[in-house]
Amino acid sequence: MSPKKLLVVHAGTHKTATTYIQDRLGANQGILRKNKVLVLSHETKKVGRFYKLATLLKEKSFRRVSRILNSTPEDIRQVVVSDERLTKVLIQEELLDGLLYAVKRSGFRLRVVFFLRDQPDYINSLYIQEIKRLYHAQDIQRYSKRCMRKLNDRFNYNLMFSDLIDRPKIRAQFIPFGVGGIDPFDSFMDSQGWRSKQGWNPASAGIINDQPGVKGVWLARQVRKRLEAINANCKYVRGQSRFIDKYVRANSWHKEKYYGFDQKRVNIIRTFYKNGNDQFAQKVWGKSWEDVYRFPHRSQKSFELADLDDSNQIDLMQEAVDLVIQDIRAEKPQAFESSD
Repeated sequence: MSPKKLLVVHAGTHKTATTYIQDRLGANQGILRKNKVLVLSHETKKVGRFYKLATLLKEKSFRRVSRILNSTPEDIRQVVVSDERLTKVLIQEELLDGLLYAVKRSGFRLRVVFFLRDQPDYINSLYIQEIKRLYHAQDIQRYSKRCMRKLNDRFNYNLMFSDLIDRPKIRAQFIPFGVGGIDPFDSFMDSQGWRSKQGWNPASAGIINDQPGVKGVWLARQVRKRLEAINANCKYVRGQSRFIDKYVRANSWHKEKYYGFDQKRVNIIRTFYKNGNDQFAQKVWGKSWEDVYRFPHRSQKSFELADLDDSNQIDLMQEAVDLVIQDIRAEKPQAFESSD
């Protein structure tokens, strides 16, 4: 009897270069296919991402998942799927049981892979994403307090993954993100034992999801504050990062990276998560969280108009806020119907 096939589920987590990994999975699917590894990416424009799996599991369509696995070619020994939304799915016991049912029914084994960030770095990255997408204009100190108070299911890894770690029928791999400067795609390939004699193909040009930098963060916050001040309906711009990205690209602001925490706040966040982190790290890696992540020092980097001495530069930054508002008015006039 031939050994069971293996389903490798790369489930993020969010803000751990998942889009980049997916792009390189797509770029290297031919090389992987020659090694009997199939990159599954049904009905999606983003080759390398399997958007459908999380949707089917949420719908509890476990038999459909089984049918998809059964349709893989006979010579394939391993199937890889990637979607950061799967983190939220796989920490729900009922949906995890459903995936195990589908995998077993199809004659597969299951391995799940997660990249994890140290919490201060993770919270900083999520904050930037939400700010540039105009979700809110909170300062990062208030945002971090809300994360620690209300979002344990996203940042408390020991709580999130306890069921997965204890499941004997699942091999769960956790890869520290951002440690040692190792490329995350290379880390993923190495963790699975996948090799390419000729080397792996690079990512597409411009695929890196760069942050907007200190001035981009400032601009996004000021735009959101202005929208709120004039009573615009912000639901029409929520998630629309392109309004900010236009000016970030034009001014190359992404080069000066934003990091909103001073060392005191970093220590507060790490202390808050320390017990859970150390318990998790001992179970998974056999060492403390600090031994794994090494806690490299990062200097606080942000921007305010008071940082500028040149009045012309101050005027240009304030003008940028006006220009973004004009862009939004032109593209989303319905957002201003109640304010005009």
